[in-house]
Parts: sequence; structure tokens; C-alpha cells
Amino acid sequence: MNLKSNQTVTTLATDLDGTLIPVRQTPEQHAAVKHLGSLVVEHSLQLIFVTGRSFELTFEAITKFDLPHPASILCDVGSTMWHRSDNGTYEQDLDYQQALLDRMGGWTNAGIQTALCERVERLTPQSPNQQTLLKCSFDFPHDAVAEVREQVAAWIADFDCPLAFTISRDPETGEGLMDILPVDVNKGSAIQWWATRRSIDAASIVFAGDSGNDTAAMTRGFRAVLVGNADEQLRAETRDAMADQQWLYLAEGHGPEGVRDGLMYHLEREVRQS
Repeated sequence: MNLKSNQTVTTLATDLDGTLIPVRQTPEQHAAVKHLGSLVVEHSLQLIFVTGRSFELTFEAITKFDLPHPASILCDVGSTMWHRSDNGTYEQDLDYQQALLDRMGGWTNAGIQTALCERVERLTPQSPNQQTLLKCSFDFPHDAVAEVREQVAAWIADFDCPLAFTISRDPETGEGLMDILPVDVNKGSAIQWWATRRSIDAASIVFAGDSGNDTAAMTRGFRAVLVGNADEQLRAETRDAMADQQWLYLAEGHGPEGVRDGLMYHLEREVRQS
């Protein structure tokens, strides 16, 4: 990572579950969400949500947890993109959708489910409302993570599929989650697409996350915030990828408290350098 020391923070990009969404129902957690919303307004930041949730489930979380409304929602692990219009409604980025469909090489969600469930015994397809044209999602026991990773990687290699996968964990149950996506599509690539079309430098983006499907964004060249409840694999991979550790904030606070503290760290660092 090679960030410009004089690059102003313009954007907060954040995961939701385990990150911006309160991980405990305490006054401190909810106050941190409110404080983050105030910081976004005070510093004229663009706010984007980058989540494994669908668009519908993202809105459910916004309502349930009184989250600030973002400028864009990069959902379904970065495979679907929505932008807020001037009237407050959201419109899907159809150019982005078509670009990803073109990468699929004829594979469909149903075809992926059939092929993988025949080959990898411990995978269970998630419910239909968790599936999209571009994202095929599975559950598996967390103690099978190494087995699932090896077998899915072998399937992709054997059939030369234009696909890739991300593995993470459910923050509530601890069980394994896997998403199959078009090759080179992930949270990091989605943020980069979003930023490039707005001429926003990667160095001006702060990304906050907590688990495996955040790895691609953590190691893409953005400023990083690891919340206190982040899993150890993500911590290790982010530390290894971050050439300059001053651009990585390891929060002690969990969930939104960690996001708030990390954003303040990156904002205050600019003040110290000015």
C-alpha cells in the first residue's frame, strides 16, 4: 500500500454486520452509530455501505438500527450496487450488473449450487432470498473451513470456472459462510469501481470491517479500521498487506465504537500533518 500522506479523507466505507451494526444492544453502541453519522456530516464525507446483505436486508438494518442513509450501497458482497438519488430513493447500477454478468461465462446460480453440492458434502445452499444472479451463497460448519476452502478451490481449477469465492463467519452463530462470485469481484473491487467513476483516490477512503469477506477491501489500498471484534485471520492478512502500519487502525472498541474511533484516528491524523 502506498498512500499519499496529504490525501484528505473523503469517504467512509463500512461493512454492516459485526461492524457498523451494534454488536450489543447497549447505549454506548447506539451512541457510537449516532456519533458516526455526525462525523460524516461534519466532515462532508461520502458514506457507503459494503455488505454481504441483500439490498432489502440492508434497508431492514437501516430501519432497525437507525443507521445513517448512505450515498451508495454495495451489497451482496460487492456484486450489486445501488446509488441514492436526489429524492432519497435508490437506483441500481445496471452498468455494473451487466459488466459482472459478462464475466460469468454462462454459469448460473442454479448451476453452481448443483455442481458444488454434488462435490462438497458439507455445503448447504442459503435461502433463496440470499441468492442473486451474481452471488451464490452457502452455509457450512465452521470446523470445516479448511476442507471447504480446499475442495471449492479445486472445483474452480478443475473446471476453469471464471468464478471466485469468499469465506467468512456468521457473527451471531460462528458458523461458516461462503459466497461464489464472478472472478475478481469482491468488496474491494466494488469500492474501487465506485471510486474510479467518481475520480476518488483510494487513499482518501477509510474502510472498516470485521471478518473474512472484508479481506479484499482491507488489502486493496484503502485506509483500514479493524474493529475490536475482528477475527484473527483478517487481522493477520491485513497486517501482512499493510506496508505502512500507520494506515491501519486496530480498534479496541467493538462494532460501531471501533468504526467511530478508527474514523476519528484517520481524520485527526490529517490535522496533525497539516
